[in-house]
Amino acid sequence: MTSSGTFIAGTGDGRILAYDSEGNTTLTEGESHKNLVTGFAVQGDTLLSVGMDDTLREVEANGQRMSCVSLDLFLHGE
Repeated sequence: MTSSGTFIAGTGDGRILAYDSEGNTTLTEGESHKNLVTGFAVQGDTLLSVGMDDTLREVEANGQRMSCVSLDLFLHGE
């Protein structure tokens, strides 16, 4: 749940959905994960999502749009 009262959920195919207090559902715009969204975290006013595609992505606080911020979490070993 975000500070705006929006409930955020991830799907198995990498999409993020935002549910408002009236029960309306919105598909988050922008580049999504490539597969399963495995979790969310809040850092200050920032909502972060992580997926099985080994990326960490930033979601705007209202859940309406993915930010262009993305971090590759895959550790390239020797």
